[in-house]
Amino acid sequence: MGYRNYLGSLPKREYNKIKGFSLQELYDYKGKILTEDFSEDYIGVYHIAHTTHYELGKYVDRFPKNYFKSVFKNKETQKHFTEEHDFYIVNQEFVKMLIEYYTEKIRTYYKEYLAPFFDEDKAKAEFMKTKGTPPTEEEISGTYRLIDHVRSMAMEWGVAGWLEDQIPYSLDPKKDMVTSWKYEYAIFNLVLLYRTFDWKRNVMIYYGY
Repeated sequence: MGYRNYLGSLPKREYNKIKGFSLQELYDYKGKILTEDFSEDYIGVYHIAHTTHYELGKYVDRFPKNYFKSVFKNKETQKHFTEEHDFYIVNQEFVKMLIEYYTEKIRTYYKEYLAPFFDEDKAKAEFMKTKGTPPTEEEISGTYRLIDHVRSMAMEWGVAGWLEDQIPYSLDPKKDMVTSWKYEYAIFNLVLLYRTFDWKRNVMIYYGY
């Protein structure tokens, strides 16, 4: 499956109980046996941030460190979980930043799609005016890219693909509202999370494994 990043959470009541734990205390609290090679029991970041709200997926860009705060006050415990994994507390501003990050990605590639046909200053590109001149190579290439994009979006709805019953959303309350990985759709899971997450009673954790 490969390394993936997530937004998860745990209740503040539990967080306040464990935040100062040493690694041994954490293992005792979880009813696990701590060994030098972790051969018998293992506590991963996903055992602590046990409620998952959003999966960012693979190949996530690195974000500014000022958005991240250590989960554990005990430096050795925190170090244990961040030697090979992402494991930090984030706040509402981080989710807002992610939404803006997705927004700019969406805007950027739509600008690239439209660049052969529309410029920044004029409402319509030259090729759309009645001039009787043939389209340029850039416009022809851009047309194929647009068609390919429309096909890609159609596949999300079970059209022009292999899965005729595919849809980009789920009615199952246990799953994300949006099931598509495309930024245009996935961003709304983040907007919903931003608006509904109970920040007073829960701690949000950004983690990866």
